[in-house]
Amino acid sequence: MLFMKHLVDVLIPTYNPNPAHLREALDSLKSQTFSNWKAFIHDDASEVDVESMVKPYLMDPRFTFEKSKVRLGIGKNWNACIGKTYAPSVAFLFQDDFWNPDYLETAINIFNGNPRAGFISINHEYRIEGNMKSEIGYKILREMKHNDLAGGMHDGKPFLEKWLRNGLWPNMIGEPDFVVMRRTAVEKAGLFNEKMNQLLDTDYWCRLLSACDFYFHKEDMGFFRVHETAASEFNRKTGASAIDRFRMLSSIANAAPKTLARTARIAQAKLCGKIGMYCVRHPVGSAKMMRWRLKI
Repeated sequence: MLFMKHLVDVLIPTYNPNPAHLREALDSLKSQTFSNWKAFIHDDASEVDVESMVKPYLMDPRFTFEKSKVRLGIGKNWNACIGKTYAPSVAFLFQDDFWNPDYLETAINIFNGNPRAGFISINHEYRIEGNMKSEIGYKILREMKHNDLAGGMHDGKPFLEKWLRNGLWPNMIGEPDFVVMRRTAVEKAGLFNEKMNQLLDTDYWCRLLSACDFYFHKEDMGFFRVHETAASEFNRKTGASAIDRFRMLSSIANAAPKTLARTARIAQAKLCGKIGMYCVRHPVGSAKMMRWRLKI
């Protein structure tokens, strides 16, 4: 029998996971109808024993586990995962989330039928747990995707320019574990920006869109869990999102071709106006957020 190289690297960064959520995520991977994958679980120096949680899965030779000796943070942990990839396709799976059984099979079939697609954005539900103020934002995102984002191929640079006009809001591409990338696209985009606290994925999508085209699969293929203890929710409350968005727009304005740069500067000015209005309307909350950011 000839040895067949696996076709998909599944990257699973973890940090203090809820054991039940992690099992649900890993079970959804093991249940995939497409089985030619390998999974790399990289734990970011959790305060809980993640290795014990995943030990039953390590009996499957497709799973490997590694734990960092010191806390890296989200960006460095994601990059530690990327450093282990060499398969033709790359997919993240987060510790809280869930893939439908045919998720990977669908992605591979799309790549096979659309050779110019550098990556695939896959639609999904948002599972809101508890009374979350951010719930309305996810509802708006779902509605915008339904109305404004057609299924099928999209040209990267024109899509990026349109997205820039709206200040790169909302995240129309999606969370990393509902984006499957060709290895060649990852090599073009490089690593995640470790200086960003919240919008690492949006920044990465901008680089991918500058380098390649993508395919949007409109059918829901799993769910992204939203809860109080999630890193994204913490960063939203501390204003990390607005700061990261300003950094992204600055980077594009300074490095992009003239048309994109102008669009980015206009979006940056609009963002400054929105931040100013928020500070006027919410002075106490803004002061608390600023003290937290400045560590005073």
